[in-house]
Amino acid sequence: MAVRVRLRIEPLKGSGGAVVEAVALVNSGYEAEDEECALPVGLAERLGLWPPPADARRAEYRGFTGSAVLHEVPAAARVSVLAGDREGASAVTRVVLSTTDDEVLVSDFLGGALGLVLVDIRTGIWRFSDDAGDVCRRTEAPQRW
Repeated sequence: MAVRVRLRIEPLKGSGGAVVEAVALVNSGYEAEDEECALPVGLAERLGLWPPPADARRAEYRGFTGSAVLHEVPAAARVSVLAGDREGASAVTRVVLSTTDDEVLVSDFLGGALGLVLVDIRTGIWRFSDDAGDVCRRTEAPQRW
């Protein structure tokens, strides 16, 4: 199992897309230098971020199965985590538009900015960094785009 959280994603660029709630995989192996998340093209279309906005740039990303050239859009969205009882902190994030992935991915840096603490990855347990020590939150079901 993995840790997945529900995000509220508000586009800050693009062609006037809608605010969307989407489940995202929190991936500590997705290392970034600042707040960054990857969006499948299907979701990017709903957010008005596909086709890529004018300030998107192409960049090479290396992953477990090799490398790919993807579009990066700086400061493209504001995201926050929606838990059953509260909404967590928000962060402005760079968005990577992926034509190959079918899930939203949260980088290590963005996960930290959102205050996510992975308690037990095997069973999908997480909490916010400011939750009381006994609070345990459960992973969301995967959402494919």
